[in-house]
Amino acid sequence: MFEYHEDMDFRSETYPAPPGVTVSLVEHTFHGIVSQLASELAMEALAEMLGRAPRWSDFAVVETCRKADLEPAGQLMLMTVGERLTRFLAAETMGQVVDYVGAAENPDYRRDQVAAQEVGHATGRTPGSSDYRIAFYRRLVQEFPDFPVALRAGEVSLAHCQILDEETRDTDDPVALRKIAHHALLAAASQPAGPFRRTVRTLVKRYDADAAARRRRAQRRRDVRFTDHGDGLTTMQLTGRTEEMAAVRSRLDEGARQLQDADKAAHEKAVADAGAAGIEPPKHERLTSGQARSDAAVALLIGTVDATGTVVYHPRSAMRVCLELVMDVATLEGRRDGVARLGEETISAATARELLDLAESVRPVTVDAMGAMLDYGTEVYLPGRQRRHVARRDRYTCRACGRRATRGEMDHIIEFLAGGPTASWNCQWLCPRCHRLKTDGLLHVEGRADADLVLTTPSGLVLVSLPPPYLEDPERDVHRWGHQPPIGFKVTPRPWASPTSDDAAPDDEGRDTPPF
Repeated sequence: MFEYHEDMDFRSETYPAPPGVTVSLVEHTFHGIVSQLASELAMEALAEMLGRAPRWSDFAVVETCRKADLEPAGQLMLMTVGERLTRFLAAETMGQVVDYVGAAENPDYRRDQVAAQEVGHATGRTPGSSDYRIAFYRRLVQEFPDFPVALRAGEVSLAHCQILDEETRDTDDPVALRKIAHHALLAAASQPAGPFRRTVRTLVKRYDADAAARRRRAQRRRDVRFTDHGDGLTTMQLTGRTEEMAAVRSRLDEGARQLQDADKAAHEKAVADAGAAGIEPPKHERLTSGQARSDAAVALLIGTVDATGTVVYHPRSAMRVCLELVMDVATLEGRRDGVARLGEETISAATARELLDLAESVRPVTVDAMGAMLDYGTEVYLPGRQRRHVARRDRYTCRACGRRATRGEMDHIIEFLAGGPTASWNCQWLCPRCHRLKTDGLLHVEGRADADLVLTTPSGLVLVSLPPPYLEDPERDVHRWGHQPPIGFKVTPRPWASPTSDDAAPDDEGRDTPPF
C-alpha cells in the first residue's frame, strides 16, 4: 500500500529497449503495473482535491496528475480541478486588487483614476475596463461578502459573481440584497450562468419592492454604441426598451426574409440563364440570416432595396465631401511611390494622386515645399489645424493609456505657460481623463511626441509610450521597428534619456520628409 502526500510524483518512468534488444514479459508487466498505480494515485489525489477548498500547493499536484495516463473519468476530474483552481486564482486577483486600491472609493477620485490606470497596465486592461473591474470587486466585497469566499473555495465562478452584480445594480435596499445573495449563493453552486441569471432576476422581482423605479432607471441606459473590429467591419449595438427592440427585430427579420428571397430568386434566374446558354452556372454563396439582417438594417436607415435585393444608397448630390489625405512631398510629385493615408485607411500612391486630380480644391497643411509641419511657437495655444494634425498623427489614440479617444484633447508636453511651443514634437493626443491627471500633476510625462514618451505614475510605475508612424512605409520603418506597431507601452525600470532641449528643431535631422 502507498501513502499519498502532496509532493509525490505520480509519473511512471519507462525504459525503452535499445534496437535489437527484446524486452522481457516481466519488464513489460512491471511497467504496466507502475503506470496503473500512478493512474490510481492520481485519481485518489484528484478526488481528495475535489473534496476540499483549493490551495496553492494543488498546482504542483495537478501538474503531476496531468502527466499520468488517466482514464476518461480521471480526465474529467482533472478538468473540474483545473476550473476550481481558475476560480481560486480569480479570487486571489480580486483580493490583491482590493488591497491595492482599497475597499472603499477614494475621496479624491483622481487617485482612483490613477490606480485604475496602474492596475490596467498590470493586468493588461484599459483604464476604463479597470474602472469597471475595480467597482465590481469593491461592490462584491461590500454587498455580497459570501460570494468571494465561495469563489476562492471554487464553488462559484467569476461569471456568477458578474451576473449577480449586473442584475442587482438597481437594487439599493440592504435587506433585499441580503435575501437575494442568500438564495443566489445556493443556486450558483448547481446552476450554470444562463439559468443563474434567470434565477437572480426572479429573486430581484420577488424581494425588490422598488421594481417600477428600477425599470425607469434601467431605461435611462438606452444607447447606441459602435465597436470597430479593425477588419473593415463595425458592430453597432442598440440598447432600448424591450417592446421597441422587439419591434425593431421583427422589422429586421421581415426585411431579411425579403432579401433572402430576392437573393434566391436572382440565383435561380442566373442558373436558368446559364442553362439556356449552355454554360456552367455561377457559384453562389447563400445569404445568411445574419448578413440579411445587417443589409436590411442598412437599407432601412440610409437606402432601399431593388428587385435583385441590392441595397441602393441615396447620397445627397449637393453634399460637399472633405477628405484628409496624407502623403509625403516626394510621392505627391511622383518621384517615389510611397504609401499614403486617407482618413484611417492606407492607400496606394496612384490612388492618392488620382484623388488629388479629382479634387475641386486642395488645402495643404504645410508651410513650405519642404513639408515642415506647422510650428506656432509660443504665441498660439490651440490652433485647429495643429490639433487635427496631432489627432491624426496619434490615430485618435491616447498616448497615456492607449485607448481610443475620438473626442480627445491636444496636450503640451512642456506646458504652454512654461514656454512649451505649439509644435508637433511638443504636442500629444490625450483622452480627457489622462489630460486631467497630467494637468493635476498625477501623471508625469517626459520626452517628445514624435519619439518615445516616458510616463511616471505616483507609485513609481514607469511606462514608455511607443509612437505609431504617422504615415506607414514598410521600406522606411522596418529599420526602426521591424514591423508596424500600434501605440503600445513598455513597462521598464531602467532610466531614460532626458527630453530634447526646448530650442531643438521641430523635426529631427535626417528624418524622411514629414507627411503632406
